[in-house]
Amino acid sequence: IDRRFVAELLGFDEPSNNSLDGVSDRDFAAEFIFAASNTMVHLSRYSEELILFSSQDYGYISIDEAYSTGSSIMPQKHNPDIAELVRGKTARVLGGLTAILTLTKGLPLAYNKDLQEDKEIFFGVYDTLTDCIKVFTGMISSVQFNVETMLAACKTGYINATDVADYLVSKKGVPFRTAYEIVGALVSYALSKKAPLDKLTLKEFNTLYIKTDAVGYQDALKEFERLQTAGETLFDADIYSKIDIYRTLGAKASYGGPAKTAVKQSIKNLRKRLKALSN
Repeated sequence: IDRRFVAELLGFDEPSNNSLDGVSDRDFAAEFIFAASNTMVHLSRYSEELILFSSQDYGYISIDEAYSTGSSIMPQKHNPDIAELVRGKTARVLGGLTAILTLTKGLPLAYNKDLQEDKEIFFGVYDTLTDCIKVFTGMISSVQFNVETMLAACKTGYINATDVADYLVSKKGVPFRTAYEIVGALVSYALSKKAPLDKLTLKEFNTLYIKTDAVGYQDALKEFERLQTAGETLFDADIYSKIDIYRTLGAKASYGGPAKTAVKQSIKNLRKRLKALSN
C-alpha cells in the first residue's frame, strides 16, 4: 500500500512514521484537550471578572438580559448565568484533560480496547468548548460599560500615587526611594480623610506626614529640610495636572501599557492575528 498516497487522499499532511505508534498514539487528542482546557481557564477567569464587575458592589458593567436571568424569589437579583455556566463548564473540560492522560498513562503498544474511551472524552470536550465560545462571544457583545462608575473607582484607588512620586523625582530632584516614603505617608493621610489625592489642598500636599522621630525615614526628613532651606515646597500647583487620571493612564504608552493609544494598537494587532488565522 502506498501510505503517502492514502494520506494525501485523506487530507493528511503525511502518514505516521510507525504503524504501531499510529494506532496507539493519542498525543493529538491530549494536545487538543490541553489547548481546550487552557482556553476554558481563560474564559473562566474572564467570567469571574464579569460576575464580579456586574455585581452591585462594583457596578462597572451591565450584562444584557438575554444572557442573564432574574432570581426565582428575589425580584431585584440579576444573575450573570452565562458567565457562571462557562465558569462551571471549565471543570468538565479540565476533567477531560485528566481523563485522557490517565487513560493513556499505562498502555503498552499497540492498540488497546481502553482507547475506545477517548472518543467520549475528545468529542465531549470539543462540544463543550465550541458551545462556550459561541455563547461567551454573544454575552461579551452585549456588555454595557458604566464608564462614570469605573472612573469614580479609579479616583478612589490611588492609582496616581506613583505619578506623585515621579513628580518629586523629575521636578524636585528627590531620589525615588525617598519620594516613595513621602508619598506613602501622603496616601496614608488621604486614606484617613477618605479623599482622593486630587481633592487634597496644596497645603496638605506640602505637609510632611512623617514624624520627626520616625525610624527609617531620615532620608525623607532630610529632603524635606533641604527643600525648605532652598525656599522650595514639595509640590507646586501643577501637581494637579500631573495626577489627572486620564493623564496618568495616557502616560503609560509603552507597548502593552494601559494608555488608549497602546490599547488600540493591541486591539489592532490581535485583529490582524485573528484575520491571519481565519485565512
